[in-house]
Amino acid sequence: MISGQFSNQLFELWGDLQQPDIYWQVAVLLGCLSIAGFAGHRLHRPSLDAGTWRIGRGSLNRLIFPLVALGLVLLSRLILKQWHHTNLLSIAVPLLISFAVIRAVVYALRQAFAPSGWLATFERLVALVAWMRISRQRDR
Repeated sequence: MISGQFSNQLFELWGDLQQPDIYWQVAVLLGCLSIAGFAGHRLHRPSLDAGTWRIGRGSLNRLIFPLVALGLVLLSRLILKQWHHTNLLSIAVPLLISFAVIRAVVYALRQAFAPSGWLATFERLVALVAWMRISRQRDR
């Protein structure tokens, strides 16, 4: 159920979609995601070590993209807010936070448990709970 501030942002985003200014937000968001993807690709290091270093490096590799994208979107939103509406970027922030949390939790689960059918179901449940939790926090 969508309520409160998040639903207001969706309605404001719908209004933004009717304006040509939305192209700025889309271009900035695509630029942030592209830069984050490039950074994630360039900074990705294979886990050749054993033990704790492998686990730490593996989790860092999975978090590079969403954390760099989040930082760039927050910075871009702050700058772009001076001239345009930033509802699309505001909606992207909790989604990127959720993405980072989901990646970290799923990686930890895969390291702790052997691959099995229930793990895939649990991954989807974690994703759903994380998205709902972030959505509720934004409404407060």
